[in-house]
Amino acid sequence: PASERPANTRAAQLMNHLTQDLYFEPLFRGRYPADALAFFRRRLVRPRIQPDDLDHISRPIDFLGINVYTRGLVAANRLNPAFGVRQVAPPGPTTAMGWEIYPPCLFEVLQLAQTYTDLPLYITENGAAFADKTQTGGTIADQDRIDFLRSYLAEAHRAIAAGVKLKGYFVWSLLDNFEWDEGYEPRFGLIHVDFETLERTWKQSAHWYREVIARNGISETLLG
Repeated sequence: PASERPANTRAAQLMNHLTQDLYFEPLFRGRYPADALAFFRRRLVRPRIQPDDLDHISRPIDFLGINVYTRGLVAANRLNPAFGVRQVAPPGPTTAMGWEIYPPCLFEVLQLAQTYTDLPLYITENGAAFADKTQTGGTIADQDRIDFLRSYLAEAHRAIAAGVKLKGYFVWSLLDNFEWDEGYEPRFGLIHVDFETLERTWKQSAHWYREVIARNGISETLLG
């Protein structure tokens, strides 16, 4: 919630139901969250649920993959007829996409997932777009990305230390890529791609992350 006001807390709980529990509950408990269904009924929306839907959705799986980048802050807003909430501007630094840099979200979503399942967990996407700077000599400086990855990996380590069955972590992305909403402008890659020539150049973050992989973790030096 944007603040500890009861109305804002309720708004945050609603969005948690609609953006997290709405997926976790059918997957692992074979049902949709009652609060989410009640929310839809109040708005005269009745999701069409076929008799065998939940049986198919809740079939056994081998692991759970989670894509995590940031958190969303919300406050109550009666003027919003759809949800009764409004999104609040991030209070801290953001990426080039305007997403708040909030490392604890990785730890928090892993803890939430573990309340639903004891399956192995994987972070299947985590990364950030920044305005990378090409320096003299062709070096591409992206210290912001290194700082981002370092802080989120520290939260992954914290989760493992707390007993979470985190078995893998994957950076988004290896290469600068095409984003469905934004095209080629945001650059998420560890490796820079010239989209005219397709030349690929390692950024400083790629060299840093190579060391992380070689060590299978973050040393005190890499935490630096």
